[in-house]
Amino acid sequence: MLTPHQIEMIRTWGSANVIQVRGRTDLFGHSYFVSNPEVSADIIAMLRYGLQPNEPGRPLVEIVKPFWRIPKDDEAVAAK
Repeated sequence: MLTPHQIEMIRTWGSANVIQVRGRTDLFGHSYFVSNPEVSADIIAMLRYGLQPNEPGRPLVEIVKPFWRIPKDDEAVAAK
C-alpha cells in the first residue's frame, strides 16, 4: 500500500509504470514474476518487444496513470 504522498511522487517521475498484481505468488512474494504466468508474460512483452502498458500484446487495465493492473481472467477473455 502506498501513501498519497508516495503516489504523487511516482506520478511526478514520469518514467515509471506501477503494475498491480494479485493472485498466485510464492510464500514471501519475492518471486511472483516466476510463479505467476501473467506477470512473466507482461515482463517479456515489455523487455523483449518494448511494449507500453495496454498496447496490443500487453493487455493491462488502467487504474490512473501511471498505475495499471493485470486483468482478471474474465476481463482478459472479454478483451480478446
